[in-house]
Amino acid sequence: MVSKENIIIIDKDKVPPGRLVGTYTFLRDMGKTLEKDKAIQLTAKDAAEAKKVQNRWRAYYKGVAHSRKEELPSGKITVYLWKES
Repeated sequence: MVSKENIIIIDKDKVPPGRLVGTYTFLRDMGKTLEKDKAIQLTAKDAAEAKKVQNRWRAYYKGVAHSRKEELPSGKITVYLWKES
């Protein structure tokens, strides 16, 4: 499961261009304090976990939630989450 220790805040312009497009309350809390020009980057162990995170993010921030995922050579998935109004 993704934990708070695997998450870092990055600038939104560092999110790569798109190719393919439990309890995660800490995502909601982090999203509330997320600055306008920042994004959340996290590493998921597989595609299913990445999809759960993306769906939870969209559920918390309907209408302003955006996400992108990128598969790493190791098989892990990097997920980028941000809000736009």
